[in-house]
Amino acid sequence: MSLSCEDTRCKTVDPVDKRFVRLQRHRPHLPPSPEGLASLGTIVDGRYELQTVLGIGASAVVYLARDPALRRLVAVKMLARGASNETVARFFREEAVAMASVCHPNVVQVHAYGEQQGMPYIVMEHVEGQSVAAFLDSAVTRGEPLYLDVVLGLVRQVCRGLQAVHDRGIVHRDIKPANMLMDRSYRVVLADFGLAASLDPRFSSTLAGTPLYIAPELIRGEQIPEEQLHLCDIYALGVSIYELLTGAGPFEGDSLREVLDCHLSTPPPRVSDLRPDIPMAFDKVLVRALHKDPAQRHQSCRELFEDLFAAREGRSADRLVLVDLELPQGDLRACACINADQPDAEIPVLAITAPRG
Repeated sequence: MSLSCEDTRCKTVDPVDKRFVRLQRHRPHLPPSPEGLASLGTIVDGRYELQTVLGIGASAVVYLARDPALRRLVAVKMLARGASNETVARFFREEAVAMASVCHPNVVQVHAYGEQQGMPYIVMEHVEGQSVAAFLDSAVTRGEPLYLDVVLGLVRQVCRGLQAVHDRGIVHRDIKPANMLMDRSYRVVLADFGLAASLDPRFSSTLAGTPLYIAPELIRGEQIPEEQLHLCDIYALGVSIYELLTGAGPFEGDSLREVLDCHLSTPPPRVSDLRPDIPMAFDKVLVRALHKDPAQRHQSCRELFEDLFAAREGRSADRLVLVDLELPQGDLRACACINADQPDAEIPVLAITAPRG
């Protein structure tokens, strides 16, 4: 059983306020001690100068670093001293290999991998901005739900990135808003491949992920057919979409056990009941994405987004063709559709503008 750092907190804090899962889901548990951190100013591999700490996880630290050779800022993820062993180091290297194998604008790019005084590190692109989780939390704090079109603009990019990951034969296994990074031009990239695995049935019975987003088949410990291994990511993406639309996950509770039981047997509340401004067609799409039986879910990220976009437009998905548009900086990327029966017709554009301030 390999749950991410937030999960241990869920198991050890009980009873607590019912909202504890939401409040704690993005925070690391038992971060490395100060002795486990590299000193700022350290030159990694004779090239990357560590400038500040961007984030701290259960066993690794992400630093902002300067690359003087290429005159750019990068992110350096390094295992903390005292947190590494042979197994942790192997997973860390597999994370680097998984990330480096996917070249896509919606997947964080890896520049290098190496060791600094015996401690493995990964050099990645620096995404200057915030996580989608932080973006959502800011809206929730203000009491303002994210506009539907903003959510679709974010999800479209996540679907493209995750589809590229799956096309490379990789399962992410920890899809959630905290692992979606958004830069200042509103480009969204998938990050944190620490739990990624190949599409290999040997991994199907391994429980890994974050409780709020973990698929029922993983909880049940089923032997999953190879062609269905990636569907745990589709489920987690469905949970993430639900959360972006409503400000909370579909399955929350007072304890880890309660949350897992909800994944196994409780249908998600209808989004349209929580947000009357959301078309009821979205309820059907999310019920399918969150189906307890993986065979009944959308079978690809593209199929999921096509259904979402069709629900937005009130049309049948098989009559839509999706194309991408580039908008000026300051706007979220947009999607457009054309009726497949009338390809020469004027293209209605779904303009998605990010809220200011």
